[in-house]
Amino acid sequence: MAQIVIATLDETLREGLSTQLLEGGHAVGSVSTWPRLVEALAQRDTRLVLLDVQSEPLTLSGKAGEVLLGLAATLPTNPQVRAVRGSLEPLEELALQRHTLTSLARRLAGPAVPKDELRLLQLLGVGPRPLGALAKLARSPLPVCLLGERGTGKMRVAQAIHRLGGGGSFITLKTPGARSTLEGDAAVADSGAGRGTLYLPLQDGWPLEQVLDVCRRAGRQGWRVVAGTRQPLPKGVGQWALLRLRPLRERPDELHKLTLYYIDLHRKALGLPRRRLGKGTWALVESYRWPRNARELETFVVSMLSVVDRALILPRHLPAELRRLVAPSTDAAAVGAAAAFEDLVDAPIRRVVDLYEPGGDLTLHRLVLDGAERPLLRAVLARTGGNRKSAAALLGMSRNTLKAHEERLLRGGTG
Repeated sequence: MAQIVIATLDETLREGLSTQLLEGGHAVGSVSTWPRLVEALAQRDTRLVLLDVQSEPLTLSGKAGEVLLGLAATLPTNPQVRAVRGSLEPLEELALQRHTLTSLARRLAGPAVPKDELRLLQLLGVGPRPLGALAKLARSPLPVCLLGERGTGKMRVAQAIHRLGGGGSFITLKTPGARSTLEGDAAVADSGAGRGTLYLPLQDGWPLEQVLDVCRRAGRQGWRVVAGTRQPLPKGVGQWALLRLRPLRERPDELHKLTLYYIDLHRKALGLPRRRLGKGTWALVESYRWPRNARELETFVVSMLSVVDRALILPRHLPAELRRLVAPSTDAAAVGAAAAFEDLVDAPIRRVVDLYEPGGDLTLHRLVLDGAERPLLRAVLARTGGNRKSAAALLGMSRNTLKAHEERLLRGGTG
């Protein structure tokens, strides 16, 4: 259950309260019956219950308010109960002004998503109001799919969904081949971690049947499933709630803000005074395509702050390896295309790895390299019109080396 529970049947009231609380970074849940309210009250994560006394199924008389408060007082977490829209002795009606509600929630529950992390979510391509979108995913009965390129922050977004959905345990399943972690209907519960969120990094080679298996088992145990993937899910994996994380190159307006965020975050962590980038350095940062997205940008900022001890950082202050990374080059387009190609072949290569059986005529390394090099040679020879000298120069190798590769791959087959 979430940090804050709204007990009401009134959808308008529930949405109004939820919106205010979500904007403050709080995890919000709702119930509409007394049995569910008592169950929510006993959850270890519940800190505050907002009770709509005017909702008919929740209307009680006599000493019900005292009983409810007495129950809360006996629990180790001592959750607080406040009445909204009506009063129930000894509960007085809470004034629902925005500042009153958010102040109470902050004092009793604390935000599920801290302010600094909320700022980061806004800069990871989730959108300007990320909490509303992520809270909907957290409350969705469907498993959640986060679609994004390498380094777009899928794990961070999954953890935010987890917290907005009420917390619990966050477990990453990285080894789909280890059937022992998945066997039996109680496999998830047997982890000893209780309910929470299972994160599936699908780029790590999850077979389709095991994705379905995990979703079924997790659903029976009351776990949320969030998957991170670089490619759209194939047909046959059922219905998913989808969120696409846009790559950094599609958000040039946010690149500047994200760079400033990382500079401020990491210079504080390193105990450094304020740092600024000169115009020339900004020009380098903004001209680079950042094919590894936010993760690559963060690594660049940390490296820069670690080695450049200057308040104003100019291009000449950057070490050669950092300057080469972001400096414009004639092959920038080719580098970007190569990065996209790497993501494209990731899944097929993992398929080859899964199917390969040791002991054959070919090593796995040779098999994969030949499979990539053969279309490369065909493309280069097509570009040069069959001119081997030009093809060798384009590839950066001698004509004899090209001839040996061509005979082995294009004429003699793989061997």
